[in-house]
Amino acid sequence: MATRTLTEADDGRDVVLHEHDAVVVRLTENAVTGYQWTAAASGDCVVLEEAGYAPPEAATPGAAGVRNFRMRAAASGVCEVEFRLRRAWETDRSPERTLRIRLRVE
Repeated sequence: MATRTLTEADDGRDVVLHEHDAVVVRLTENAVTGYQWTAAASGDCVVLEEAGYAPPEAATPGAAGVRNFRMRAAASGVCEVEFRLRRAWETDRSPERTLRIRLRVE
């Protein structure tokens, strides 16, 4: 069982996993702006186990924290996980940012 850590730099990347491997995706988020990352996976090869926000380490006003998504490779197959940065109340607008990671579970 291995754990892979991915960031915004991995946008568009194909990642190979083995069943029961974990993936942690760490995305920069500034909670005071109202923008928040969400995740959705196509297929059932991965399961989202946990999502949480870690505030900035420094007490600098306006500093960004990190949104962490922890997923587990559940079954062999290919899934695409899409992450969207948007304000929850702006459902009629396109996301500020979209990231995609393709996961292949062997």
